Amino acid sequence: MRLLVLIDGEHQPVAVRNALLSLVDDDVVGAVFCGGTEKVDPSRLDDTYGVPVVRDENLDEGFVRGIETWKPDAILDLTDEPVLGPADRFRLASLAIARGVSYRGADFELHARHYEPIVSKPSVRVFATGKRTGKTAVASAFARHAAAHGHEPVIVAVGRGGPEPPRVIEARTHLDAKTLLDLSDAGFHAGSDYVEDALTSGVTTIGCVRVGGGLAGATVYSNVHEAARIAEERSEDLVIFEGSGASFPDVDTRAGIICVPANVSPSDVSGFLGPARLLLADLAVVTMAEEGSASATTQHLIRGTVPGIDVIPVVFRPEPLQPVAGERVFFCCTASPDAGGVLKEHLERVHGCEVVGMTHRLSDRRALREELSDAPSYDVLLTELKAGAVDVAVRDALAAGKEVVFVNNQLVGKGIEEAFDRVLRIARSR
Repeated sequence: MRLLVLIDGEHQPVAVRNALLSLVDDDVVGAVFCGGTEKVDPSRLDDTYGVPVVRDENLDEGFVRGIETWKPDAILDLTDEPVLGPADRFRLASLAIARGVSYRGADFELHARHYEPIVSKPSVRVFATGKRTGKTAVASAFARHAAAHGHEPVIVAVGRGGPEPPRVIEARTHLDAKTLLDLSDAGFHAGSDYVEDALTSGVTTIGCVRVGGGLAGATVYSNVHEAARIAEERSEDLVIFEGSGASFPDVDTRAGIICVPANVSPSDVSGFLGPARLLLADLAVVTMAEEGSASATTQHLIRGTVPGIDVIPVVFRPEPLQPVAGERVFFCCTASPDAGGVLKEHLERVHGCEVVGMTHRLSDRRALREELSDAPSYDVLLTELKAGAVDVAVRDALAAGKEVVFVNNQLVGKGIEEAFDRVLRIARSR
């Protein structure tokens, strides 16, 4: 194994050289000096360790230069406190993992992910920092944008409730409440992302499953490679891979879009392996960037972590897929209760319905059943297609003889179309 080692001036050089000599099964191709002056003169490093050494006032830049110069298989960290602390190591590990290089030290190893080159046509990865961050809405909006600009996209959506084997829903397939309830009764998760994508985008979707999620977005098990091969063999000219939660497929793509909620924890952006995720993206969409949110702070944090990345803030607004003007509706969603007033006002003002009740508990089946049983009289169940929407809310509404209308979470914000155009250009040219 080709190793790039990290060294510091707090260790006696002869001790470090002996440690390097002990690595008889590996090839140490170079070293990066990370700081410290207690036992080493940093100005005299050339022959100190027996291997070429990179030293840069900006450690991150020197580290990346070492990777690009020697193309190691792995990083071996021989430093210790106080030169590199946990936050420093995660930052450097992010830089390494994003470049396909593993990072290990005395009692830890962070594996680099390998992305299979299955798809040869233009491709885009849509992924996120976590669950309920708007990936499906963004993937669907990007697919509609691509279709409007001459592409024929297919979405490969991975989910914790996805099908085994992968399942294809052809473009413009009619999906109504009864059809989706039949799908649920057949044993499928009718609220899975690939079904929602098919309903809201109108393009072909391929659903697949994953289990488990790692610090850098890897999964323990997934059948996404099979789904990717199906997409490659089809006629569509653009493949959009949609991640699941904080994980995303280990399939190579030409471009990436990451969804980051406005009120995200800073550690999910700049801490742990957050930078590794951002480095795989060409566009960061700050979602749920409502007035009063931490959107501006989050945008600044993203740009500070990965300078030069494209960043746009958006909000989501419910868009009924059938007319509901004049109807009394009960609205089911996964949005935070804090957004309830804004969503109600939007539905009534823009779509002309009367929102007589609302639940935010689509992802809590027991609570959803309770809130549906206490719902005031309504004419139309208006719902997102997520979580327990079909097998709980739709089933309840159809049994009561109510009409069901699904909604799309529409992206609203400045610069969305232009940002999507830039991602498309990258996907075509890279």
